[in-house]
Amino acid sequence: MALFSMLPILLSIDGTLSQIDGIILFAGYIGNAIVVIKRSTGIESLIEKIEHSSINIWKQFSIFAAALLVIIATSQAIVKSAENISSLLGISLGFVGLTLTAVGTSLPELSFAIQVMKKHKPQEVLGDVTGSVVANATLVLGLTAIIHPITINKSNMGPSTLIIMALTLLIFLKAAKTKEKLDKIEAVALLCVYLLFILVEYYLQGIS
Repeated sequence: MALFSMLPILLSIDGTLSQIDGIILFAGYIGNAIVVIKRSTGIESLIEKIEHSSINIWKQFSIFAAALLVIIATSQAIVKSAENISSLLGISLGFVGLTLTAVGTSLPELSFAIQVMKKHKPQEVLGDVTGSVVANATLVLGLTAIIHPITINKSNMGPSTLIIMALTLLIFLKAAKTKEKLDKIEAVALLCVYLLFILVEYYLQGIS
């Protein structure tokens, strides 16, 4: 996760995520997927469980696909709303993307995490979060750059954004490597870092 979080930043040092950069990111996603699959020890067991399960797997995949289509359809509305909010409030579109849009698109993950934690399955939460980070940093940015190269400017990702990204990653990795858990103090620290991020971006982008 740490590697793939930093990869887009390294590729955008020249101020652009080009189509070549997009191909590299997309290849990174494929490579990571292959590694994860090979590292999994229960693939055969999982396939056997699916074959003997009383659950209609095709029905569940159909529901899942339909839900994805709804997300795709509503994404256009999210983009248009973000543009309108930016224009109405006189704030930069970059700030709207860094805050409102980012939080909005993360709400399904937050809902999923809360439901899973109620069932005492923290490994699913970590899998979802780390998988999301890798997918966004490689698959999403990669395909987007392949379709249309991305120009990086201060409103998209300034030095403050990079510093706070690094700080967040360090807190997470320290907690994961030392006590092998995220306790309430570290959770509050991460929330404070996010609040700091919002305040810094608000100040730097001159929003009144």
